[in-house]
Amino acid sequence: ATESTGSDSDKGLLEKVGLARTKLKDVKVEPNRVTVPYELPAGELTNDDVAKAIPRIASALDVPTTAIRVMHDPDSARKGQFVIVPEDMLKTPTVWPGPFAPGESVAVPLRLGVYDDGSDLLLPLLDAIHLLVMGMTGSGKTEGALDILLEILTRNDVAVWLADAAKAGQDFQPLIPAMDWAALDTPAAGAMVAAVQAVIPARTAWLRDHSYRAWEPAAAQTQTNPAHSCAASGACGCPGMPYLLAWFEEAAKLLRELGDDVFTGIAQEARSAGVSLVVSMQRASGYQLSTDTRASLPAAMCFGVKGDDAGFALPEEVLDAGANPAAWGNKRKGYVYLVSAGVEEDLYANPARTFWTGPPAEGTYERMARYVVEHFANVRAELDPVTAAAAERVAGQLFTHRAARAAGAPAAPAPQLADEPELVDGEDADLDVSAELPPAETNVPLPVVDKPSTEAARELLDEMVQMLASVGPGTVAVKDLGPYLEKIGRDRSWVSREMKRLSEEGRLAATGEAGVYRLIPALAGV
Repeated sequence: ATESTGSDSDKGLLEKVGLARTKLKDVKVEPNRVTVPYELPAGELTNDDVAKAIPRIASALDVPTTAIRVMHDPDSARKGQFVIVPEDMLKTPTVWPGPFAPGESVAVPLRLGVYDDGSDLLLPLLDAIHLLVMGMTGSGKTEGALDILLEILTRNDVAVWLADAAKAGQDFQPLIPAMDWAALDTPAAGAMVAAVQAVIPARTAWLRDHSYRAWEPAAAQTQTNPAHSCAASGACGCPGMPYLLAWFEEAAKLLRELGDDVFTGIAQEARSAGVSLVVSMQRASGYQLSTDTRASLPAAMCFGVKGDDAGFALPEEVLDAGANPAAWGNKRKGYVYLVSAGVEEDLYANPARTFWTGPPAEGTYERMARYVVEHFANVRAELDPVTAAAAERVAGQLFTHRAARAAGAPAAPAPQLADEPELVDGEDADLDVSAELPPAETNVPLPVVDKPSTEAARELLDEMVQMLASVGPGTVAVKDLGPYLEKIGRDRSWVSREMKRLSEEGRLAATGEAGVYRLIPALAGV
């Protein structure tokens, strides 16, 4: 009698929610988890109808919509199983328990929190490749970021670059000493974008020369294996190349200034170079992030969002399976869905919660950060010379002085340049200056009274640089300014020094060719 009553009850419920004639099979009951396989009537209903029925099922069972998940049978359009988790086991946050794999490779997954069944929330970074982190203000996105960084800064073969021009690294200050580069203002963040672009071909070439098809943990070690040698015979002994994680926090600001597709090429090319991008923002809408860039970020962590914003982070099939971060908004801090290669697809629609770093007033996070920074200082890998050289070529002092800038030390002052040159610039030392001068009879000096002020000359130079870069390949050389020296009222040596200054300020990017620079559009004022 009990079985018949239960069967009739099931049928009544299924009819109410629009799934009449659906067959329910062997029910599996576990603590706080019920799994119910289903089979829809052939030719009448599909798994899409099940996804649409989730809110009605939740209403009938009097549970939140996030308590109902659907796992579709990949081999059938009408079979699958309901997973019902009636009690929210994530209400009480779990304090960060310490590193998951201290001193090990970044190839070991990062433990970031727990799923609602108590299992570990693991991010396999090398499988994820690039990660979009999205969540509205108050959703716990920053806590999730701290969990990733606390974990990764205990590994032995990865270097971390962090750009946070929006809040100057406010949330990450205790961890900055463990990072290789923290770019905390707009010029430095723009330079970091250019540097990541520049290091990819340099790293790829090194990996190729050492017979690596892609980055692997062995590439981070001193190259003592003859099978991975750039020498004609025997081991080369070259320093290893650690993995590189480039994190762009509150990336919407950079995207506004540099263009919504600034990360597209980087993301597409970085995988084989051992470089991962993390792009963190509150809302990855099409107005802020190009479609191509979003497609190049295959993994996503989606915290609470507003309305339909989840569609920018989570695949449609995950939303159809019951994932609903809009139900959390900013009321369930730290609740998250993780979608990534290397994670079981059945877990995509399962809510998880990232670890908590404790009440701000108690200084728990600061103590955790101090432990990671100090205890693992001798474990973390130093940046390799190939990556460092490529970054320095394009970022100049914004890279070489990165530690002092991140620590808040005043940047090296730009030289006070006189209006008239006193010395020949180093890069012009080998040039035949007279070869570029007009004939003597036409070389009439400008009257001093008509000479632009230094400020006016710099404005004119900026206009000329933008104009030349816009009509050419995006680069401009010191020699290209020759025809405009009279208008600027300065000589070639002054122009050369000024362009170096613009490069050091992050408004131009050096190309590696002496005297040739690439325009960084938004930062140069275009």
